[in-house]
Amino acid sequence: MSANSPDLMTPGIVDPPGSAMPRPNLSFERVSSMLNRAVRAPSMLAALIFVAAGGPALAGGPPPIPEWVESYAREAMSAPVTLENARKYHFYQLPRSLRSDHPFIYDVDIAPLLKQFRNYGNGQRETLKRLLDEKLATIQTVEEAGPYHGQCSWIMAREGGNDVTQVQIDLDTYCRTKAVPVAYQRLVREHAERLDLRLAQLRNVDVSFPGRFIGTDRFIQNTDIGSTYAKAVEARLGAAQPAVIGELAQTYREKPLSEDPLQTGGAQCQALLGRWYPKSDPIRDLAMNDPLRGGTSGEEAAGGFAQAVSTACKREANAWLMRQQPAIGTAIKASLNTADAADGPVLSVRARCETALGRWFRSFDRFELAFIGPLRQTCATEAGQLVDRDIDVRAKSVAARLEGAPRTLDGLEQRNWFEPSSSDLSAVADPRDPGRDGVVTLMTDRTIAMTRPFREEAQVNAITGLEKAYADGGLTDAGLRPARNLCGPYLGSATRTLPAGGGTVRKAIETACRSQEAKVAVARGISAQAKSNIDTVLDKGNLTVLSPRGETVTVDPRMVVTAAAANGFQVTFQQSRTLFFAKRYAIRITPFGQNAPALDGALEPETRADGVALWRITQLDGLPGIDGPLATLSCVARSKKDGGDTVVLAAAGLAAAAADAPWTAGLFLGAAFTEAALSSACRTAANAFTGITP
Repeated sequence: MSANSPDLMTPGIVDPPGSAMPRPNLSFERVSSMLNRAVRAPSMLAALIFVAAGGPALAGGPPPIPEWVESYAREAMSAPVTLENARKYHFYQLPRSLRSDHPFIYDVDIAPLLKQFRNYGNGQRETLKRLLDEKLATIQTVEEAGPYHGQCSWIMAREGGNDVTQVQIDLDTYCRTKAVPVAYQRLVREHAERLDLRLAQLRNVDVSFPGRFIGTDRFIQNTDIGSTYAKAVEARLGAAQPAVIGELAQTYREKPLSEDPLQTGGAQCQALLGRWYPKSDPIRDLAMNDPLRGGTSGEEAAGGFAQAVSTACKREANAWLMRQQPAIGTAIKASLNTADAADGPVLSVRARCETALGRWFRSFDRFELAFIGPLRQTCATEAGQLVDRDIDVRAKSVAARLEGAPRTLDGLEQRNWFEPSSSDLSAVADPRDPGRDGVVTLMTDRTIAMTRPFREEAQVNAITGLEKAYADGGLTDAGLRPARNLCGPYLGSATRTLPAGGGTVRKAIETACRSQEAKVAVARGISAQAKSNIDTVLDKGNLTVLSPRGETVTVDPRMVVTAAAANGFQVTFQQSRTLFFAKRYAIRITPFGQNAPALDGALEPETRADGVALWRITQLDGLPGIDGPLATLSCVARSKKDGGDTVVLAAAGLAAAAADAPWTAGLFLGAAFTEAALSSACRTAANAFTGITP
């Protein structure tokens, strides 16, 4: 194998032409470099050993540059300077991928060319910066631009382990610190200027920082991109605000009244403005209107715009509502009159207005009172007139039916006091109507007003008939029975059932009945006193009776006579002589106005320790079912629950009764002893005694 064999030659070193064996001409640095690389390349180490042993000497001058290197550098430096070519030629360096095809070519071998190549690349830095600016200037929107880091990340991208050149470092620094911030400031400013703030599009406009397109990390925060956008948005919103407010005014000037339910001014603006109609926040609004607050941000600018636009919108919307008030009022009246029915139940004002106003309102909440107040009043007035008219028709119908009824006590009771009957009232009102009670009351009052002449005439006739019946009945229970049958239900006796209601008419008849009973009681008392023989037989003495327990009760005989007369009994005192001319004293109780049947008893004169004369009842026939003189006397002289006996006693002019009023003999006796019979038992016994059927 010759010394010039390619296999024995050092890779990358070529012998000069015409020299068979040149002397080695290796500098120290060159040999040191070759030794360092020989450690990593065994073939290189073998070549060095061969040279050291007397192999062919290396060339004395620098080796020639390989053609492939010169070709690559020539191509890169002759190509147009563009960002794409800079990236294509790896920012003017030999790529590792190319060197891998020639592993024994080292930087030291091609140092001059590498230096030239590097200097060429460094000389293009300003051109590349300019080209980067021009590239970024062609981007029209933030959407097109995308995240900021995508504009610079390609510069520092390294393929196959390539080194980072100074060109890359400078261009990347320029990209991140100047080119991208400037470009993105322009883009966000233009983004703000392109915002479509016309009223028709406003609800869909988003003025928030477009971070979803370009990013929001610390890089964005540390540049002026955010503040640039905020100022641009503020300027855009400020310029658009008068136009938007003008559009709002024009919109509401031209807005027709539709068939849909009305919305509040706020609800209309919420639908029209969307996010630009903010919820009420007094604290925020106060801060927004503070003249001393600092500079604004984009968010504050948007808030101020939203506040101004929403305020203007609500003002225009409420003004529009007020302009519709007359038309709505007319429509409400028309709907009320259309829905009014001549037959069937009469709907209340509330029910009518719930329907009529419900056509226009789902709810009255948040409507201004100045708007809904007159409409409610219009509805109430119109509906009230319709209710009055309908009630008037139905009340006249009832009054016409009652006009032919007998104007007597029986007519009053049979025709429900000349008032509408329960069937009349149930027919006039709908049971589902929440205001039905008002309809019933109005129907009742209106009918009563229409039938007042009939009722007053019937009341006079009824009272006149009662007075005549009592006058014809005399003072006996049998004679008074027809009159008392008439007055019974008014005085608590269940002789018949009265219809509900009656009001003043019923009260007047009750008063007349009590007055007649009082007159009867007074007349009976006077008559009973005259027939009692008290002064002749008892003089000033009092009656006394012994209870089963041995206690003595004393009572004025005049009280007993008067109270018994009010209850339909005649009490008389008698004296007679025996065969031996001894005086005998007796008490007799008979039905008032009759001599039989009779309850007889004996009296024994006594004188109390204080000198008061007493007449002791030693024996007395008892009423049927009543045991003992005390119980019988209590029944005969029992008091009445209504206190009528007090009136009787006082009217009788009896000193003792008047002095002790309201206590009667019955009250004295009943209060003193539990043996006194109950009033119901007394009535039963008295009826059995007198033979009166209750």
